[in-house]
Amino acid sequence: FYQHPSSRLFAAAITGTNGKTTLCSLLSQSLALNSQAAVSSGTLGSFFWSSENGVKGKAEQLEIFNNTTPDPITINKTMVDALEHNAEAFVAEVSSHGLTQMRTLGVHWDVAVFLNFSQDHLDYHETLDHYFASKSMLFSRELVSSEKDEKLAVLNFDDSRIYGLSASEHAGSGFKVVSFSEKSKEADACMLEKSLSLRGLSFKVNLKDKGVASIESKLSGEYNVSNLLALVTILSGIGWSIEQIESTMLSLED
Repeated sequence: FYQHPSSRLFAAAITGTNGKTTLCSLLSQSLALNSQAAVSSGTLGSFFWSSENGVKGKAEQLEIFNNTTPDPITINKTMVDALEHNAEAFVAEVSSHGLTQMRTLGVHWDVAVFLNFSQDHLDYHETLDHYFASKSMLFSRELVSSEKDEKLAVLNFDDSRIYGLSASEHAGSGFKVVSFSEKSKEADACMLEKSLSLRGLSFKVNLKDKGVASIESKLSGEYNVSNLLALVTILSGIGWSIEQIESTMLSLED
């Protein structure tokens, strides 16, 4: 109906129990601050981010949604809105409800992120195993079926269930896996040290094949350490240099 708009955009999907909205905002900001306009889609609706309005408080709201992940027609219309705004990227929160109800089926993702996993929505999924299996569809079904040439899965290795996805039958053939961790040196992005204060946070992260990045951010709170670590991993995974990542992190607004 909309002629597969995701094929003309860089498309990133973010799933996880907590932090999807924040990471969706931070990734959209990061792209916009580096001259790659983006449209985000999620709990708060859809927003247009350009290099002129790249900070959160100045993003232009396009639509308000009733669900974190709206229906397929709305998802595709949002991507058409992105193209009409001359955006190059689409960043979406993808919920377990949206995945089980196939609301994003047919979107050709470049990147899929599994941020974290904990108990939630058992009124709908009934068991943790079903809840996790629903979120995993983003990788086993949607990322695998995406027709993009280079596909990236970004996984939180601090969660044992998510870690297991790296050994799935699809990893390595259907898509490349990059990982992040605050603890494990096995991860592609491993945190070395961190410091939090009222003025913001800072940490060092070892990026395999690139070296150590020193991250300084005006964002505060322990929860943002994980969000920023995931963001650094995404940006490194799509080819950004350490210098570009460091300067962008310093410019982000909460």
